[in-house]
Amino acid sequence: AQGGDKGEVIKSDRTLTDAEKMQKSFLTKYLSDPYTRFIELTLRFRWITAGITILIVILAYYLYGHLEKGVVREGIYREVHLQVDTPKSYGIDDTKMLFERLEGILQERKDELEIKTISSSFDRSGGSLAIYLVKQEEAKRSVSTLSEEIRHLLPVIPGVKYRKRFRYGHDGKEVSIEIKGRNMHTLTRLADDIKERLATIPDLSDVDTNLEKGKDEIIVAIDREKVKKYGLTSQRIAFGISGSLGSRAVSKFKVKDKEIDINLQLKEEDRQRLDQLKNLEFKDTEKEGVVLGRVADFKRRIGPKAIERKDRKPIVIITAQYKEKGLRKIMEDIKAKMADFSLPAGYVWSLGEEFKRYERAEAESRFGLILAIILIYLIMASLFESYIHPLTIMLTIPFAFTGVAIVFFLADLPLDSLSRLGLLLLCGLVVNNAIVLIDYINRLRRSGMDKYDAIVKGGRDRLRPILMTSFTTIFGLLPMTLPLLIPVLYGPFEGREKIWAPVGLVVISGLFTSTILTLIIMPTIYSLIDDLGRWMKKLFAIA
Repeated sequence: AQGGDKGEVIKSDRTLTDAEKMQKSFLTKYLSDPYTRFIELTLRFRWITAGITILIVILAYYLYGHLEKGVVREGIYREVHLQVDTPKSYGIDDTKMLFERLEGILQERKDELEIKTISSSFDRSGGSLAIYLVKQEEAKRSVSTLSEEIRHLLPVIPGVKYRKRFRYGHDGKEVSIEIKGRNMHTLTRLADDIKERLATIPDLSDVDTNLEKGKDEIIVAIDREKVKKYGLTSQRIAFGISGSLGSRAVSKFKVKDKEIDINLQLKEEDRQRLDQLKNLEFKDTEKEGVVLGRVADFKRRIGPKAIERKDRKPIVIITAQYKEKGLRKIMEDIKAKMADFSLPAGYVWSLGEEFKRYERAEAESRFGLILAIILIYLIMASLFESYIHPLTIMLTIPFAFTGVAIVFFLADLPLDSLSRLGLLLLCGLVVNNAIVLIDYINRLRRSGMDKYDAIVKGGRDRLRPILMTSFTTIFGLLPMTLPLLIPVLYGPFEGREKIWAPVGLVVISGLFTSTILTLIIMPTIYSLIDDLGRWMKKLFAIA
């Protein structure tokens, strides 16, 4: 080869065939020559190109900040689970008739709703329906679409509530709020107020608490003055109520070597109604009967089904399902609704585990990206034996993020935790093109070529290899994203495809924009940063 200021002429003993000449002529005319002229144009207007680069980086930062983010919740199960709550007045026969009616409604439209089997379990207080759908290969509609249609089919019955339930790994979008304090009754009142607030958020549905299905309770408030007047005590009345309604051992009966408890309580038919409790009789000091209703007040209420505790304090959990918006937007809506909600002293509210999991995933993803960028820079700095040129190469990362942000923003897709894994992959992939380009330019300069000609020739000679390596990777990943891009051919977009397709889309979109912008902008950025490095060396030399 012969070197010169304007390029190199490479001699070869092999004679090009007509096909190779035609291919070379085509690529030169429609690809290499226009690209070479474009590089010369950008080098002539370096600061305009630099300004465009800054705008691209700002755009990437802005769009990335406005993308919906979340954690992976989607699974591979085509199932719909419903919780059915019935009124307190329902007996086991009423609940059985209700579930037979619900199953009948679904069976009538079994084919239309793509239902394979239906199972149910219930008691007098309610139960659950498990609706198993056909396999994904046979499906025409997504689980979320069918779930909404099933909900609309269920009849409206006074006192009957339908709620979605989720199994682990199912396509469920559930959020929660936790309220913690000292008194369970105060927590119940606060939970009701918060439920009303959350119900006004359009994208939330099925707002519920873990207190919904408690049992009926009767609160007996004893009047101390009246009790004292009759010569009774609160303790005696409490033991009397407990002994009459409960099953308390009053003595033991010995049979050979065993002791059997003797329990004392009212007959079953005498402890069924509130008026029977009010007529429970106690003997005063004069051995006259005093009914409980004369010395106590009675209140009905629904007690909690279970009392959960956190940090040794009772806690109430309010849950809701969200529909279209991402987890971050839902979190902002909830915080806005709760901003002016005042709590008594000693009571606090906090976002539930879903939001904490989201924040942890965000922090881990951010740390992973920063660590990856630092490691990539250190490796390149050691290989290039320069601290300046690796900075040029690192600009390919925001170029890649620009493509990801634009595609996900336009497609209205959330950037979940697995998609952010694709960003980590991008960091290692997109720098390869810039490494190939910058390393070749440096070799040309070391061989004696001036900087301008080395940049132009480096871009021209490395155009085809960069395009070939990038587009082979892109087309190799394309089948991974086809269920997302062409759902008509692949059926409903859910299951494993819904988990992994966004990862492929992240890599494809980022690699595409990074490749194009690297070829267009990187030569100019190299020229500017190289000048900056020379200026800094002179500055430090003078100092």
